[in-house]
Order: sequence, then C-alpha cells, then structure tokens
Amino acid sequence: METKKNSTPLKHYTITLQEDPETGELVLPFTEEILIELGWKEGDVLEWIDNKDGSWSLVKKKIKKNKKVVAKSKTI
Repeated sequence: METKKNSTPLKHYTITLQEDPETGELVLPFTEEILIELGWKEGDVLEWIDNKDGSWSLVKKKIKKNKKVVAKSKTI
C-alpha cells in the first residue's frame, strides 16, 4: 500500500503578544492572512496543545452540539 506525502510544507508563524492599554490583558493578534489560511474567524474557540518539546500548537476546538431528542406524540 502506497501512502502519499503531503506536498504542502507546514508554515510556522511567530506572533508577539501585545498588551491591551485599557485592560492590561495580553492579546495574540492574528493577521487576516493567518485567519484565512487556517479557516478561523473571530469568536472561534481555540485550544492550546503542549507539544512536550518547549513549543505549543494552537488549534480550533471542535464544539460538539448537543442534540436534543424531542419525542413527538400524536393524539388520536
């Protein structure tokens, strides 16, 4: 069985944290290019993954939607 290698090289980005002057909170400012390439948008939930080598990955968290089962009844 033959496996194909992904021919698209991985891209690495370095982003410098910025401090919000009003709140003092740290902000990770993503460029529009990064958001488009990763398929992220404002409001997405992101998850930090410790790569156990001193680096971290940031991935879009998959949100499970609760499926409500509604019993339908009919009066005869």
